[in-house]
Amino acid sequence: MKEYTKLDFKKSRILVNGLSYEELIDSENIIHSLAYENNKKVDSIRGWRILSKTSLEESDIAILTKALTSLGKTIHSNMSAYKDIIGEEKAQVFKAEIDNIKRTYFS
Repeated sequence: MKEYTKLDFKKSRILVNGLSYEELIDSENIIHSLAYENNKKVDSIRGWRILSKTSLEESDIAILTKALTSLGKTIHSNMSAYKDIIGEEKAQVFKAEIDNIKRTYFS
């Protein structure tokens, strides 16, 4: 849900948890719980699930996804972009891990 909500994750979770079974079946209720006006507009996916497979902490993932704005930019950026955002040590580890993920999942 983190990847899709326009609200804070906790707020969206509270809204979705407050829906009854019948309300959950209606896709419009889910769309509104994630703060979308309609289901035709799709923003870029930030990649929380994939990035959580790395050793980065959630706060570092949040910083990366905010700075790089999409999953594609996050996994295909160069080392200097990572260094500028999360520091050299974390950037080296992250680059190795994300390259391994790309080979595993996107080959």
